[in-house]
Amino acid sequence: MLELESILVDRIKQAVPEGTHVLTANDLAGVREHGQMTPAVHVYPDATRPDSTEIIRAAPGTPAQQRVTQTWAVVVVTRNASNQRSAEHARSDASDLLTLMVATLLGWLPDKSYSRLFLTAAPRPFFGAGGVVYFPMLFTTSMTLHGVTADGRASTAT
Repeated sequence: MLELESILVDRIKQAVPEGTHVLTANDLAGVREHGQMTPAVHVYPDATRPDSTEIIRAAPGTPAQQRVTQTWAVVVVTRNASNQRSAEHARSDASDLLTLMVATLLGWLPDKSYSRLFLTAAPRPFFGAGGVVYFPMLFTTSMTLHGVTADGRASTAT
């Protein structure tokens, strides 16, 4: 269920300017804010929710299926210690990266297993110590999960 992470990271790495770090949750484990690499784009799964509570079986002997929606966080991180009260400079520094992330991901079809990505409501920016600012965006896609067959065998469907 996390295959999309590497696909998103590859796409973003191809799009961002040289010197921009593209990091996953594994990369960020244990990183303290003062050690935060910037500019950066953080990519991690936010939520998975079922599209309905119904299980779909196409035919006898085929695996149970269920559509789910996955939400992925794409967080633009900048640091600019000047003007920390309003974070005006950090926001300005982030503007181009935010625009680039929308242009890179909005409407993009990762592969045939997923629907096109679209923006959904995101939390407000977080203003940290030392001029670090986090600008989250949430992108959503749908996919079909495959479960057991009618006789209880694990599915090998992808």
